[in-house]
Amino acid sequence: MNIAIAGGGSIGTQFAVHCAEKKHNVIIYTSNPTAFSTKLCTVNENSKITHFGEIKSATNDAAEAFSRADWIFVTVPQYRLAEMASIIFPYVKPGLKICLVPGAGGGEHFFSKCAERGAVIYGLQRVPAEARVLDYGRSVMTGKYTDKLRVAAFDPENTDDCADIASYLLGVPYESVPNYLSLTLAPSNAVLNVSRLYTLLKDYEESKTYIKIPLFYGEWDNESSETALKCDEEIAEIRDALDMFDLSMAGSLKEFYDCETPEELTERIRGAELSKGIPAPMAATAMGCIPNFTARCFMNDFGFGLSVYVQTAELLGIDAVTMKTVMKWYRSLPDVSLREFNYRDHGINNIDDLIKFYSA
Repeated sequence: MNIAIAGGGSIGTQFAVHCAEKKHNVIIYTSNPTAFSTKLCTVNENSKITHFGEIKSATNDAAEAFSRADWIFVTVPQYRLAEMASIIFPYVKPGLKICLVPGAGGGEHFFSKCAERGAVIYGLQRVPAEARVLDYGRSVMTGKYTDKLRVAAFDPENTDDCADIASYLLGVPYESVPNYLSLTLAPSNAVLNVSRLYTLLKDYEESKTYIKIPLFYGEWDNESSETALKCDEEIAEIRDALDMFDLSMAGSLKEFYDCETPEELTERIRGAELSKGIPAPMAATAMGCIPNFTARCFMNDFGFGLSVYVQTAELLGIDAVTMKTVMKWYRSLPDVSLREFNYRDHGINNIDDLIKFYSA
C-alpha cells in the first residue's frame, strides 16, 4: 500500500514509523525533507527503541507525495487543515482514504470537497500516544499507547473498514464511533491548553512582563483544572442538546483522565512524564518574560479548537459561559492571530444546517 504522511512533526513521524514497519511504501510530505533520514524509529521514555521502519522518502513535492497514495494521514496542526486540503485535492481519486489526526478542528469541513470527489474522510478521536520529537527527522519519543483507538468516518458505512486498517497499521485495537460529531465535540487537548493559557495569562496586558517561564504541564494548577472541567461540562451540554445523534462515545476529560475533581486532574497532568518538562509558550527578553502569541497552542487551540465548541453552542442557544469568557479573552489579546474556523464559510448558518451536514 502507498501511504503518504502529511506533516513531519512528532505524530507524522510516529505514524510513518508504524506504517513503514509494516513494509508499506511511505512518503512523508514536509517543508523540511532534507532533515529526514529514511530510517526512522520511536523510543520509549527509557530511550529504548520500540518501533523501527524505513520510509521511501521525504519530500516537499505534493505530486510525489500524494499522486499515487492509497492512504493519507494528515497530521498537520488544525490551523493548516484548509491549506492541506487544497494541496491534496488535485490528487484525490475515488476510494482514497484520508485520515485526520486528530479528527477535530473542522477538518471534515475543509476536506468535504475531497469527499465529493470520492475520497473517504475519517478521523481518530485522539492520537494513539503522546509523542515528542527526540531527533528531528529520525526519532520520536512516545508515551503509553491508548488501550483503544476511537475512529469515525464521515460516512459511517466506511468506519469499520477505516478503523480496521488504522488499527492494523498502528497496532492498537479500535472502537467504531457512530457519528463524526463524537470527534468534533470530544474535549481534546484544546480544552486543556486554552484553560491553562487563560489561567496563566488572564492578567496580561501590553508591555507586562513575568519573572520566569513556568512549566506548562509540570506546574499545572487546580485553577487550570477547574476551568478545563467547566469547559468539559459545557461541551457535554452541547452534546446533550444534539440528542438526534448518538454521541455516547465522545467521552469527557473525567473519563479520559480517570478523575472526578480538579485536584485529581491536576495530579494526572503533572504526572505525565513525557510532557512535564515543557515550558509555557513564553520568551525571555532583557525586560523579562513575555507570551509568545505565535506559538502553536495559541494559533491552533483557540481558533480551531475552542472556537468550534463556542460556535456550536451559539447555534444551539447554549450559554457556555466559561468557554465564551476564555474565547473573549483570547480575542482581546494584542498581536494574536484571529484566524479561526468559521461555520459560515462552509454554509452552516443555523442549527438546521449543522444537523443536515452531520446527517449526510
